[in-house]
Amino acid sequence: MTTGWVFDCKRFSIHDGRGLRSTLFLKGCPLRCPWCHNPEGMVHGQRLSHSVARCIGCGTCLRACPESAVSAPDSENNIQIEETRCTRCGRCIDACPTGAMAFDARELTSEQAITELLRDQTFFEVSSGGVTLSGGEPLLQPEFAVEVLDGCRRSGAGTAIETCLAAPLQHVQAMARVTDEVFVDIKLSDESQHREVLGWPLEPIIRNLQYLISVRANVVVRIPLIPGFTATESNLEGIGRIVGRLEPQPPVELLNFNPFAEAKYRRLGRTWVFPEGSQRYSPQELAAFRQVLRSTGVERVLDEQEEPG
Repeated sequence: MTTGWVFDCKRFSIHDGRGLRSTLFLKGCPLRCPWCHNPEGMVHGQRLSHSVARCIGCGTCLRACPESAVSAPDSENNIQIEETRCTRCGRCIDACPTGAMAFDARELTSEQAITELLRDQTFFEVSSGGVTLSGGEPLLQPEFAVEVLDGCRRSGAGTAIETCLAAPLQHVQAMARVTDEVFVDIKLSDESQHREVLGWPLEPIIRNLQYLISVRANVVVRIPLIPGFTATESNLEGIGRIVGRLEPQPPVELLNFNPFAEAKYRRLGRTWVFPEGSQRYSPQELAAFRQVLRSTGVERVLDEQEEPG
């Protein structure tokens, strides 16, 4: 039995696969997307975190830390954490009166994760739902992910994973054997831009996608629409050509930009790279993006709320 680091579990989800689902978010991702909608899940393992929004600048955490790993060089609500000195004793968390100090993950055994995910199995059965692993990148914790998916599947729950496929092929192969739906994020179609912006090569991701198609995995390719990055005609044409060369072709789903992620960055004291007031794309803009994909030979572009089927 393995253990894994998770940072959230969302029940009654309707956007992470068929039917009603429980989604477990695994910690850590090899990509460094500047728009990441779960920035709290990017770094693997457990870290001490500080919420700027909850902090009242009382300085209690500074006084509670026996290692002087917590400091406030500018003001008492501009907390900095020195990871190399933090022993994760939790004293600053216990002392904080507002919950501004917290660990950003918890460690679960695969059995504990399965038990938590299957709490709503009755709802899975009546809605053809199940469990989904998301992140972060679940394949960064491959043994844990496969054990959880396998255990849930053996209990009768449908299984799904949301992945960028930035992982060794053997991990993808093991995952495919225990997963009913695979949602694959393809963000950028240009190899050099993929390396520069995301910090990872595109080629091995495409090879993993080709493998999944070759074994007839139930794949949906997802494209997050990010202003100034992915939501361009040339990028969508490039991804369309990648999908068009697959046989059989998987359906493609466009994920609208989510400006509400800005609140997470503000809470974590991180920089949000988009202008204030950035909006989701309109139905007319989404329709135009879908048409770009169709013009490259993509056979099926899902509309919002459409089941992959």
